[in-house]
Amino acid sequence: MEDKKKVFDADSKEVLLKALKDLHFANAQLHEWVEKDSLSEDMANTLPSLIESHFCNIAKYLDYTSHLTAEKEKRYEEIRNANLKIQELQAELASNKPIDGLKEQLSGLSDSISNWWRKDGFKYVRNHEYTSNGYCKVEFGFMLDRFTSMFTDTPVSDRKKSGDHIQDLKNQGFEFASSHNREYELIDNQKNRELLINMLTDRFPSINIISFKNWSSSTDDGTFIIREVETIIYDLHDIPEKEVK
Repeated sequence: MEDKKKVFDADSKEVLLKALKDLHFANAQLHEWVEKDSLSEDMANTLPSLIESHFCNIAKYLDYTSHLTAEKEKRYEEIRNANLKIQELQAELASNKPIDGLKEQLSGLSDSISNWWRKDGFKYVRNHEYTSNGYCKVEFGFMLDRFTSMFTDTPVSDRKKSGDHIQDLKNQGFEFASSHNREYELIDNQKNRELLINMLTDRFPSINIISFKNWSSSTDDGTFIIREVETIIYDLHDIPEKEVK
C-alpha cells in the first residue's frame, strides 16, 4: 500500500521551502567553519540557535511536535502573559491615574536600548516610539564610519575602540564593504540579515523584525548596504532598566 502523500497549499509550500533553504544555509556555514577550524565562540552559540529556529518553523508545517517546538510554544505563552501585564498598565494610563516616574522609566528603557546598540551593535538608534498597546517600536540604524570620532576630545582612542569593535563584528561573521568616504558599510545579504536577526532576538526575545532598509553602496557596483532595521519589541520586560554604556 502506497504511503499517503503530504499536500501543501501554495503559501505553506513557499514558506516551508524558504525555511528549508535557510536551514541548509546555516548548516552549511556551520559545517564550513568547523571543517576549516574557523568557528568562533560567539558563532558556536549563534548558529545552533539559528538552526533551531529554522527547524521549529519547518516542524510546524510538517505537523511534527518535538521538544524544541514545545519549548518555543511555552516561550511564546510566557510572552503573551507578560503582555497582559502591559495592558494593565495601559488601562491605568487610560483612566488618567498619575503614574509616578513613568516618563523617567520609559526614557531609561530607551537609553538602555541605545547603549546596548552603541556598545555591541552598530552605534546608532534612529528612533524609539512607545505604542498604546505597550510595545516599543525601534529603528536601528548603522553608523560604523570614521566620522564618528571626528567631533570628540579623544579621536585616537575612539578610532582604536571603533576598530576593535568592527573587528569583533567581523569575527562574528558580519561582512562589510569598504569605501573612500565610509570606513565600513554592512552589505545587505542573507548572511548579514540572519546574523542581525539573531543578534536582536537574542537580546530581545519578543522582538519582531518589520523591515530592512538599504541603499546602493558608494563604491561597489551592484552591492547594497543595510541602513536601517525597523522592529517592534512586544515585551518591555526584555529591556533591562540599565545597560552598560
